[in-house]
Amino acid sequence: MSARKVNVTVVRSVEHTAEVAIDDAEYLEWLDGDDDTPEALREFLEAGTDIDDIIHDVVEIGTESVVDSGIVRTSAARSAS
Repeated sequence: MSARKVNVTVVRSVEHTAEVAIDDAEYLEWLDGDDDTPEALREFLEAGTDIDDIIHDVVEIGTESVVDSGIVRTSAARSAS
């Protein structure tokens, strides 16, 4: 049997989920009477100055689940001379 070596590049999307504590009074003030929805909560978090810290914390302590993966590129492997 003949075998060919190839390089394969795979991309995998991963979700991380963790509980994050937010200042309820600050959030309600930010809402300014608007509806408390998941979209509003996401906007509040994204508008904050500590978004990088929140993302880091969720990635570090959160549960992880793969949501998508697939081959994105292939090429011939270099043979050793």
